[in-house]
Amino acid sequence: MNDLDIGSIIADAQKKRASSIHIHPNKNEIVIRYKIDGIYHNIRSLSLNHKSELSAKLKILAMLDITERRIPQTGFFTFEKDNLKLKISISTLPTIFGERICLKFLDNHKNRPEKLFELGMTDTQIETLCLQLKKNSSLIVSAGPAGSGKSTMLKCLVSEIDSTQNNIMSFDTDTFTDDQNICQIKTSNNDGFSLSTGIRHAGFQEADIIIADIDNCETLDQLTRNALRGTSILCSLNVFDSVSAIMRIQDMGISPNVIASVLSCITSSKLVRKICKYCSEEYIMSETDYRVLELDKENSPVHNLKRGVGCSHCMQTGFMGWTGIYEVLLIDNTIRRMIMNNSAGKEIRKYAESLSFETLLMSGRTKVINGITTIEELLRIVH
Repeated sequence: MNDLDIGSIIADAQKKRASSIHIHPNKNEIVIRYKIDGIYHNIRSLSLNHKSELSAKLKILAMLDITERRIPQTGFFTFEKDNLKLKISISTLPTIFGERICLKFLDNHKNRPEKLFELGMTDTQIETLCLQLKKNSSLIVSAGPAGSGKSTMLKCLVSEIDSTQNNIMSFDTDTFTDDQNICQIKTSNNDGFSLSTGIRHAGFQEADIIIADIDNCETLDQLTRNALRGTSILCSLNVFDSVSAIMRIQDMGISPNVIASVLSCITSSKLVRKICKYCSEEYIMSETDYRVLELDKENSPVHNLKRGVGCSHCMQTGFMGWTGIYEVLLIDNTIRRMIMNNSAGKEIRKYAESLSFETLLMSGRTKVINGITTIEELLRIVH
């Protein structure tokens, strides 16, 4: 592979199932890293002599300013090689050792789940979400940290709705879906067309359902106003879990009475790596394993778990691909009263768990017992 053969680097990253490529210059060299299943891997290094040439080639592909190295730049380009056609976003960031570059593959969603039952949720969780989707007016929040599958969750929720019978509007910086019946609006603060402006005008277009990301207080305010008018809202929010979403919405200045009246359901997700099917092996559970999984050693039906030992298919990690762990918090009348009374998050969670609310940790434990992931991976994600 030629040192500066960008096409070969991109093709190699795709072959290794990378979601992004990170080009990091440091004091001694340029390090190329792939992000695979949420974990970074150092793949190769280049001489610092190639720093300017590498940056310029990528900027030309994305039609960025090759002379500007003092401020961050973002853009997109399409990569084609043989039968491979990819849409890639590029982000540059000046550092003390030169520009750091991130290339993200935007077409990876083609391999992602498209239906709720493909996500790995329980039947009860799916039933709860589907019932809330049938309501004429609701605010459903998909919560979780960055890269936790929030957008995938929204797409799966929308797939349960008849787009031919509803006026659905999606606001995003990129294409949300291939469904031609859904109106997709790209917003940009640089062009004077902000997300909150778009959501405000969706009401004038008689939108039945609005899909958006809560990126600031103004956006949240417009979404809740539309929800109060009878529009159903599907939105994402960057927080740790479902209960944290309630606290975050309150912190963003929305009245507790308004939150209680429009909020109907919160789903939270995180992604865990799956055990590699090529090098999976069983092992006898330890005392610690029983304790983490909250199982009684004497009466437990499970005494063996699975783990990956590492092979060429999984780059010696023991993991290949990933799946989600989920919690679905239904906002019932009791939780509504707790929200209006400004109850603490731990009180809301304690009440929800008394009703057999399955937390992220509980969801993860089930996947460990079923041999899908490992205890170590679950603890890495949840704690």
